[in-house]
Amino acid sequence: MPAYVLLDTALCLFASVHIISYDLRHHRITNLSLGRFILAIAALKFVESIAGAESVDFLGSIADAVVALALFTCIYYISGSSMGLGDVKLATVLAALAGLGSIRNFIFWICAIWIWGGVHASVIALRYRTFHRRIAFAPALFGGTLTYLAMRIWSSLPQ
Repeated sequence: MPAYVLLDTALCLFASVHIISYDLRHHRITNLSLGRFILAIAALKFVESIAGAESVDFLGSIADAVVALALFTCIYYISGSSMGLGDVKLATVLAALAGLGSIRNFIFWICAIWIWGGVHASVIALRYRTFHRRIAFAPALFGGTLTYLAMRIWSSLPQ
């Protein structure tokens, strides 16, 4: 199993604790926390590329981020005020971290995010007996990304 996938997963888990807790409390994703996350990802990807990880594609990660930025920006404008720009920026950063690399992986990642979002919204609706207009989207973004990374780890295990 490639060690860099485990490092990506560990970084994602580490960042998710702070970002999700802040988003659940304040419905905001701060630029400071995203900036720290971006610096950590850039350092990790740089070290992975120097170490000779065969599947690390730095330019491919940037391309994934650009596609995610375009998609989530469209969703932001279509949804009105339901999704914030912090969610758009976080999705862009997570796409760069995940290193999706193909349309099939990108579609899997998006579907996992929306499934996690549906589960999160259902839990909120059941807990409060009402549906709030503002729901933190960071748990769904991290849940989908961690699901994708877990799928990559699972698929690399010997059969």
